[in-house]
Amino acid sequence: MSTQRTNRSRLVTTGWLPALFLAVAAAGCGGGGDDSTPPAGTPAPAPAPAPAPGMPAVTDGGSIDATTHLGTATFPSGVTATGGQGAAVGGMNCGTADQTVAYFTHLSIYQNGSLIQIPDRAGIVRDAAGNLTCVYPVHTHTGDFSGRIHKEGPDNTIYTLGQFFAVWGMPLSSTNVAGMTGLPLTVYVVDAGVVTQVTSDPGAIEMKSHRHIVLVLGTAITEIPVYSWAGS
Repeated sequence: MSTQRTNRSRLVTTGWLPALFLAVAAAGCGGGGDDSTPPAGTPAPAPAPAPAPGMPAVTDGGSIDATTHLGTATFPSGVTATGGQGAAVGGMNCGTADQTVAYFTHLSIYQNGSLIQIPDRAGIVRDAAGNLTCVYPVHTHTGDFSGRIHKEGPDNTIYTLGQFFAVWGMPLSSTNVAGMTGLPLTVYVVDAGVVTQVTSDPGAIEMKSHRHIVLVLGTAITEIPVYSWAGS
């Protein structure tokens, strides 16, 4: 018995016993393999969702301002005979400019793949001498052919694309966009780079800050240029 105790003491004092325990533990853990390897049966990560079929891609259209001309000139400046001439139209009064709450929404109209220019001065009324008479809450600025529609007023009243077309004096429906008929209409909105197709009444689309509204007549488009501008 004394010999057995002596041998056991030598194993402990010389470090053999701890080493033996470590070797057994290592063997039980697979010999120190790569701990980052997932256990068998772990499912692979789900693939990223594919883009919706037929949805246009968003591209960078660059910076625009009040001097930018986008699209082919198709309509005269200002409003039509049925547009805002100073009287109430589309549920809006024409009054003094008030930029307490002001921002731009961008509008693009494509006809068979060609961009149509949005006229300036739709919603800004001047007299025969060129003096400013009044301004509707939604309008395009004088000399601005970029497609930006300005909303301004004393509060956060929501205005729609249909109200702008009313001020402009142009029809807007699923079968008639500013007098252009006989072509199928597809409507998109782009908010913060995300494209959504709108299948309801285009006139009910809200005009929001930095929202892009795209009306596509006829031939489909594969890209939507999204523009940037300083300020609201």
